Amino acid sequence: MVASMVNLKDLCQVKDLMAAVVQVEASLRKQTGLNLNQSFALCCLAKGPRTAGALADELRIHGASLSRILKTLVQKGYIFRDPGEVDSRHRVLSLTDEGRRVASFLEICERQIFPVVVEEKGLAENP
Repeated sequence: MVASMVNLKDLCQVKDLMAAVVQVEASLRKQTGLNLNQSFALCCLAKGPRTAGALADELRIHGASLSRILKTLVQKGYIFRDPGEVDSRHRVLSLTDEGRRVASFLEICERQIFPVVVEEKGLAENP
């Protein structure tokens, strides 16, 4: 019964979208050494400092997943943690100069890679 509710054309488009996401992530890994979630975190922090909780909410991920992402980004020197002004247990995450450089590069990738992948996969909206 559930199968009768699934539109196979839509399902195939989801498959194509997932393939496009894998392609984008492979390109990002090759160019930056970052996976998608690490890239998403940098892009969010490029908009301004945040607490880990706020970043997890924005990324819609659990704290444990964010912790692994942040560990890598700190090790790479892309972010740093400042003690919070009100409560030092709630550290504020910010980009380092190197993190801002990588985030700027990610913005360029977004403008150059995503449109090509979307077009190649036939995922562009038809007017």
